[in-house]
Amino acid sequence: MKKALYILVLSSILISCNNTNQIKKTTKSENQSLKNDLLPSKVIVYKEVNFRKQSIPEWTKGVDSIYMDQLNEAVLNSDVQLYSSNIEYLPNTKEKISHEDVHNNMKADGEISALYFIDSWAFDKKTYSFTKNVESWSPVLSFLKKNKNRNNETVLKKSKMLLYDLRNNFEGDEKKIAENITYEVSFNEGTPNNKYLDIEKLAKMIVDPVLNGKKKAYDFFEKTELKPIDIKYTLGYSLDSLEEENIKTGEWEVKQVETPEDLSTIKAFIFVEDWYIDTTTFAIRKKVKSIAPVIIKTKIDSDGEAYQSKKIAFIVPFK
Repeated sequence: MKKALYILVLSSILISCNNTNQIKKTTKSENQSLKNDLLPSKVIVYKEVNFRKQSIPEWTKGVDSIYMDQLNEAVLNSDVQLYSSNIEYLPNTKEKISHEDVHNNMKADGEISALYFIDSWAFDKKTYSFTKNVESWSPVLSFLKKNKNRNNETVLKKSKMLLYDLRNNFEGDEKKIAENITYEVSFNEGTPNNKYLDIEKLAKMIVDPVLNGKKKAYDFFEKTELKPIDIKYTLGYSLDSLEEENIKTGEWEVKQVETPEDLSTIKAFIFVEDWYIDTTTFAIRKKVKSIAPVIIKTKIDSDGEAYQSKKIAFIVPFK
């Protein structure tokens, strides 16, 4: 009965999701044989991808939350091994947990609001291709928790927890479950991701071929092609005329002063991806289709308060 229910729920997910007609074989070696120009050689990145409709900003696109509920139900009605979840990913150190334990941790008023991914990233400069291998994923359960405030009054506070950790293990058959998933991964100061990646090196590998005219880049919203010179100005490049006196002749001369683009202001990237799922093990594969560097600067408003300004420099597709 349990197996029949698992098959029924999984079928519901695959029928409901976008473009599920194609099945592809994925081998383990295919995922591991990656050329990587990033530092360090294996970059582990933690990211929570939200799916509820109130996602901000508006350009964010995720899988409909009902599919996540169905996916979680299918996992819990299968025989796939689950592990306890924690933030730091330490292979083979997490405890195995039963499906019954996960059911007991489910909150009556809770909902699956996001998926929490641990990815390893690889970028190949020669082919200008970006690869994400999902090491594991966890459903994020959002719920209201009772707490006492300073006046010893009971109040409800929004809380969330990771239900379990599902390690990626591909057995072969996979189906596409979503197209053009769009979300931002920030490496701004204070985020846990920035200690794992040389962000300025990645920015340079993405930006240089665009500025050199080897790769076409587009406006993120209008989808119109951008000229390299316009992108240079967006990234802080300037060419100014400076008038100064020639000490020898006493005459005033006009000189051109160049300020190069500042890639250190790129503190985040927006990714556009297609997602696939192994129909047996529920392993998830991400195909990175495009990347968009995000400029983040700290500015001061008229009241003297500091705030963060964001600007999407461009978007460039991968083949």
